[in-house]
Order: sequence, then C-alpha cells, then structure tokens
Amino acid sequence: SWVDDKKYIHNTFTNLKDEPILVDVTFEFENADGYVAYSKTEKMSFEAGEEKKFDFDFSEFQRCDRYNYFVTVKNDELGINSRVQYSVVAIIKADPDGIQNEHMNFCGPGYSAQSLTTPEYLEQALDLMRLGGFSGSRYDEGWHTRETTPGNFTANLKQDTVIEETAERGLDVLPILYFGNNVVTGGWNWMPDTEEELAKAEQYAEKIIPHLADKTDVYEAWNEPDLLSFSKNFSPENYMNLYSMVAEKIEKYDPTAKIGYLCYAGAGSVDRHDYTTKMLQNGLSEMIRGNAITFHGYPNPNAENFGTGKRIQWYVDELEKFGVNRDEYEIWT
Repeated sequence: SWVDDKKYIHNTFTNLKDEPILVDVTFEFENADGYVAYSKTEKMSFEAGEEKKFDFDFSEFQRCDRYNYFVTVKNDELGINSRVQYSVVAIIKADPDGIQNEHMNFCGPGYSAQSLTTPEYLEQALDLMRLGGFSGSRYDEGWHTRETTPGNFTANLKQDTVIEETAERGLDVLPILYFGNNVVTGGWNWMPDTEEELAKAEQYAEKIIPHLADKTDVYEAWNEPDLLSFSKNFSPENYMNLYSMVAEKIEKYDPTAKIGYLCYAGAGSVDRHDYTTKMLQNGLSEMIRGNAITFHGYPNPNAENFGTGKRIQWYVDELEKFGVNRDEYEIWT
C-alpha cells in the first residue's frame, strides 16, 4: 500500500538480440476476474545487448483491488510477443493516521479461528486493515466452534483473542452469526428446522449474544443462505424462525446494535426474489426496519459492468411495497 499518490514499479529490460530493436512495452493490472483495470504502453528502443531500467509510473491509477501485474513486449515485424506476469500488486487507499471512514467499511470475508495461525500473521493482517482505512473485519461466529458439545459454551477460543487484538487497534468486528451445529443440526451449514433444534439454538443465543454485546454493535444473519454450500436446508420458514428468535435476543442484550439481513451471495438472480418476498410477508420487512440488508456482489466479469445498483434496486422497491422506506434501513455491500 502507498500513503502518497506517487506509485512506481521498477523494471529492468535486456535486449537479447545482436541488433537494435524498437518494441512496444505494455504494463497491465488484471484482477482475479480477468478484468484489465489499467493499461499503459510505452515505446522503448534498445541497442544490441543493451540493459535498460524503466520506472513504470501508475500514480494516476486509483482503483482499489488485488492485481496480477503483467508486462508485454511486442514487435510484430520481428515476431516478438511476450506477456509475462511478474508480481501481484494490491492497490489500497491508505492513511498514515489510521481510519478516516465515516461509514461502515469492513474487510471481508475476514478471518476464522483456524486461518490466523500465528501472532505475526494476525499482527500483519490487522495493521494492514488499519492502514487500508478499513473500519474493521467481518468474521465467522459459528455455534459449531463454540459448543462442540451442546450446552458447553467455550468463551476463550482463538477468535476471542483476535477480537481483543482487533479492538486494541481501534478496529471493529462484524460477526456472522451461524446457528448450525454438527451435533444438533447435522452440520455448521444446516439451519435448525425442528422445534427441538430451535430450542437448543435459543439456549446458545442466550450465551453468544451477551458475550459479543460489548465487542460489537453490528451483526450479520447467516452468510449467504442462498448458496447450498453455506446453507444445506435454507427455506424462508427456517430463516424466519431462526432470525426472529435471534433478533429478539439482540434486542434484549444489545438493543442499539444493527443486524444485516439477507446476506445474499449475489443480488442479481430472480430465484432469490420469490423467497425474499415470502420472508417479507412473514415479518422480515419489520425486522429490516432500523437495521440493514446486505449483499455480496461477486461481479462477473467486473464491478463496472455488473450493474449492482440496478440489481439491488429490486429489493428497495420490494421493501417499499411493504411500507419500508429507503431511509429506514442501511444497505451493506
């Protein structure tokens, strides 16, 4: 990351031919979706065997993302056409004085207890979040990690240490509340769908929400319930039964907190419209009022062409049909 606006990559080129050549050298930043977000071409001349250093200036490039850095050297007459990836570069809006954002800006998908294996890794990750201007990190908060034996709540997992380290840097946390449990529901990605399972989930909610209440003021309700890999048995009925209960517990133990509902993997599929409407009809509209809806765009091939705003507009319009105006809730993306 760079604090100032001057950004360079130092390159060294060598003409391996025994004659002078003139080539077009193209520098590119391509993200994981294959989207070339920045490209710049320079004409360069070389004497036979000459080595030349060149500083690629991309100070004008502002789009934040993680990029593969490619360099292409081309001369059609000589049959030269070589494209090589030299490194991976992250463009991050940084501030030496730390967080300057006024609105929520969490770094996700964040961390799990298993991913942060060393104190050094944790320290580097949190420092990068702070320098990057993020207000905090979104992380998995699963019933299956807290109670491997139902009823035996564990309050001292590695993620508690991570939460504390995050707070020490002035960063916030956004816990994703999973209420799946290998022993109770059949897996971390299985929602409670019987009265007995829901009763045990409620007992867990009575422990985890008070445990988190002084550590956060935002929650997310189940990550991407619309994807089978994250929710094996999602239904509007299961979702509403579970999160109506969870909302009551958050209102009881953390009444000023906001909850992000939906948490869909994408905002574009019409398949999500039908069960969203069913949930709104069964009380979700009132739960959203004063809280938030949240989406993970997963744009393909790139954010510029995905049209996220138009896709999310359907949900805004649908909420208005249920009497919930746009100024009554937030949208997290």
